[in-house]
Amino acid sequence: MRTPPPGAHCLKSKPFRFWCRKPEFRHTPRLIEAIRSRPNVIRRRYAKYCKMSFSDCIEFVSKIERNWYKTSGLCLSWLIVLGIGISIIAATGTPWPYSGLLLFGSLGLICSTWFYSRRPPKTSRQKVGFAVSLWCEGEKEARTVQEDFVHTLRRLIKSGRMAGSFDFLEVPPHIAERVIDAEDAQSLRIRMKSHFLIYGRTRLRALHGKEQYYLELDGVVAHKPIPDQVSKFLSVEFSELLPRRIAIDKESDLLGFQFASEWAELVAKYVIGIAAAVSGDLDYAESLFRDVLTRVSDTNQKFPVFLKLRERIPVRLFEIARVRARAAYQRWEKNHDPSQMDTLKETINAIGQEFGLAHPEVLTLASIQAFVSDHDTRKAHALLGRIAKMHRDATWHVNRAFLFAYEGNMESTIRRYRSAVRCEMSVDLLGKVEKFICWVLEQEPDKNQLYYCLGFFNWQLKGDCEQAMSDFATFVEASENSFTAERKLALRWIEEIRASQTAGLASAQSKAKADS
Repeated sequence: MRTPPPGAHCLKSKPFRFWCRKPEFRHTPRLIEAIRSRPNVIRRRYAKYCKMSFSDCIEFVSKIERNWYKTSGLCLSWLIVLGIGISIIAATGTPWPYSGLLLFGSLGLICSTWFYSRRPPKTSRQKVGFAVSLWCEGEKEARTVQEDFVHTLRRLIKSGRMAGSFDFLEVPPHIAERVIDAEDAQSLRIRMKSHFLIYGRTRLRALHGKEQYYLELDGVVAHKPIPDQVSKFLSVEFSELLPRRIAIDKESDLLGFQFASEWAELVAKYVIGIAAAVSGDLDYAESLFRDVLTRVSDTNQKFPVFLKLRERIPVRLFEIARVRARAAYQRWEKNHDPSQMDTLKETINAIGQEFGLAHPEVLTLASIQAFVSDHDTRKAHALLGRIAKMHRDATWHVNRAFLFAYEGNMESTIRRYRSAVRCEMSVDLLGKVEKFICWVLEQEPDKNQLYYCLGFFNWQLKGDCEQAMSDFATFVEASENSFTAERKLALRWIEEIRASQTAGLASAQSKAKADS
């Protein structure tokens, strides 16, 4: 067997173009036969390609590595594999079926590897994906950004109390180059199954005789479908806190990139916390907020963004506690489980210790809890009385009316209901009030005055005259020896309702006759 020609097994040689031009060598068996029969021609024509130094080989391999993710890199890899494969086949004399299987199998393996390597990394299961997509103009700048910014950001994300929940993902340069706007970033985030993605570009420019790195950053975060108002709020938080454009002197790039990475890490955790909160994961959101608050409280810097985080995070924590209290009450409304009232009490106590009881909704829930758990109407009155006058809406008036009715003060009850009529009231509130009073009557049937309360409520607030007359009649029948004045009013109101119904019926009949 002849010795294989030098040009056949050299990575730099390009004999294929010469062979494939000739009609007799268009097919692989003929091509292999040509290699065997024309070694001198190959050696003479392609000897100049076989003289490669070690540095040339390193440069050649680096070129392949740089262009691997491009189509040209795939084609170049094909050519190399074809050259090596044909050289081996020519040297060993492998017959055509096996040689074809070797060549096409190798090409298929390269194609599969190429397509797989072009895919972005994906977030691990049960982890919160934190992805970074930064593109740099040059290789030197890319190494600087990766070492001083990305690696620092990775270290910061992997530190702290919530370190184990994050999966840090770095987007390869060939993918980061194609991420231009928020739409591209959102599409990439979905492909990576990541929860948060910081994307941007880094450029090295000269300004006033000094070279500076210009870092442009933006971000997208995953969350469940939310109202437009909440989405706008999230965008405002992004634009105010996340560093959009940062100029870092090349001479002090290490400190500059470290500070920028800390800045981005804290803001990213804060924004992820907001997204988790609006998506319903309150525990994880609270953990992130407290982690960031601890970090910014430990620093003595008067950096504006850190000061804003110190101001806003307590507000976010209070909102989470308020949502928890509301959720506990809503669960109690469904099945009247006493354990939910215990949960509501614990949440309200925690709010009082950390933030104080001043918010109208929290005070209202605290008054309901005081009544349901302890039947303490005095405490419930006191809590409702702490609500500022500007926040005393229909809910406040109907709650005070119920407490007065429970205590037997029917005059104050009617006064509060009349005040509630003048306020805007939702249908949901009407249903909740009636349902709550009916539940109290089931628990304490001797509280007959609540039927008087229900009658006036159904008549004046709901407009349900039939139910109002039924409630008034029940009250009159059940309270023969008490509430004398209220019994007289109830009987009079029953007559008024009947008279109004009769007048309304007569008016409708006359109108119908006139129309006919």
